[in-house]
Amino acid sequence: MDSIRSLVERVESEGRTLTVYDPADESVVDRLRGYFGPQRVTVTVAESRGEHAPTNFAVLHDDGDVVAASDLDDVDSVVAFESGLLSDPDFDRDSYPAVLEHDDTTTFTSFNKRSMIIASREVEVAAYNVGHGELRVGFQSLSKMDDQWNVYTQLSDSGLDVHVYGLPDWEKPQQELDITFHTDDTEEVRESWFVAYDGDGRDARKLALIAHEREDETFHGFWTYNARIVDEFLEYVHAGGLGA
Repeated sequence: MDSIRSLVERVESEGRTLTVYDPADESVVDRLRGYFGPQRVTVTVAESRGEHAPTNFAVLHDDGDVVAASDLDDVDSVVAFESGLLSDPDFDRDSYPAVLEHDDTTTFTSFNKRSMIIASREVEVAAYNVGHGELRVGFQSLSKMDDQWNVYTQLSDSGLDVHVYGLPDWEKPQQELDITFHTDDTEEVRESWFVAYDGDGRDARKLALIAHEREDETFHGFWTYNARIVDEFLEYVHAGGLGA
């Protein structure tokens, strides 16, 4: 990657395809499209071939390769519950549908600052619960730390290696925190918001929220549990990309 904006654009373009074969109920297709839209998954409909071919199932493809397949009723029951269409989960199901287990990146196009703070909490809480590893954070300007001071006091006390990036428009309080502040006055820092956790070296724990601000003061980006994307972003930050 050569910038945060380019990473956001590339992630958004790397969508997968979910092919629904012979759905027993056509309305399920609309539900799946509404559910998978933010996850960069395009939902298509096809007919299974052959007299004894299975019906009413879904196959997830990534660049033409099959990633997973699941019974469509199982997928729909989870989607309906998580979308608020059903009040009770299906606890009798033996396992979570495989096509949903591979849903690890969500994109968004118009988050306001409040939405960004709420989304950031998911990464911060995950990092805090582990209490080890590296957390890299950019809130555009360091003055935003005034509203986040209590949160980052707890994060620094947890044992995390915390790094915060932003414009130098803030006078740090006298209280000492075990946080490294990076005062980078660059265009990318001014327009970017990110919270990235390295999972203390474990892929299953890595996650990040990465976005850039648009002219209308909304944010366009994604959050991800994909270790490859998290590592790529952290390597960019470590290499000094934000200060370029």
